[in-house]
This record gives sequence, C-alpha cells and structure tokens, in this order.
Amino acid sequence: MKQINKTVFMARIGKLAIVACVLMAATIITACADNDAGKSVVSGTVTYQEKPIEQGQIRFIPSPGSNLPMAAALIVDGKYQLDRNGGVPHGTYKVSIEAYRVPAKYAHLVKPDKPTGVEIPHEQYLPKMFNRATVLKITIDADSSSVGKDFNLSN
Repeated sequence: MKQINKTVFMARIGKLAIVACVLMAATIITACADNDAGKSVVSGTVTYQEKPIEQGQIRFIPSPGSNLPMAAALIVDGKYQLDRNGGVPHGTYKVSIEAYRVPAKYAHLVKPDKPTGVEIPHEQYLPKMFNRATVLKITIDADSSSVGKDFNLSN
C-alpha cells in the first residue's frame, strides 16, 4: 500500500471541505430564493360605507383543494399590507375582512388621553358577506412583485 504524506492528505481534506461548504451554501441560497419566487406583496385600502376601517383584519383564503397557504394582515386606519415571507403566493383566493369597533354602550370608557386600565370589548360589525360567507375574491397574477388592491365595501 502506498503511504500518503500527512500534509498532502490534510490539504486534500481541506479542499473537499471547502467544496462541500460552497455547494451547501449554493443550495441554501437557491432554496431561500425559491421561497420568495412566485409571490407578490399585496397592499391597499379598506373602506366600509365610504369610511376607512380603523381596526380590522384581512385574510386571503386559498381555494379548496389548493396547497397555497392562507395570508393575513391587520387593517390599521384603513390600510393593509401583506408582505410577510415575501408576500402572497400567486393564485386565486377568497378574501375575508373583519372590522372591529367599540360598541356604543362602552364608548364612554374610551379616553385616549387617559387610559382607564379597563379592557374594553370590541365587536365585529361588517356583514357576513365580507367575512364568514365572503363573496370577495382576488387573483394574484405572476406579472408583478407588488399588487395594489382596494376594497370599497357597502351593503
């Protein structure tokens, strides 16, 4: 058997380790890049009866049988932006929107300049045709990395 010089052997192992690290890094970078491929950031405004929704939530629910994930964002002062994890995967979704407000019987407890320390209940006030039994839909096409979509809701 041929004996290999220890220095030569260690040099070869070192080169193999470098090649392995480079290949692993390339694989990780490609996998991460693919995670954002096919997604768009979606943003816009949401109004009800021509007034901005102050507090709420918007959800993009994939069609049944689809393997797309659901996407959701808060609505604050009538605006939303779905940008988590690179945005919303391209496809067709049902859109569910909920809006929250303080019921009239608790309005006297709301004092923005003086917090009361009391938890004030909120109610969801949009008709179910915009949430539980939604009729809203959106298709996010692959032609843009960002999509603007406003929802102007009325009865």
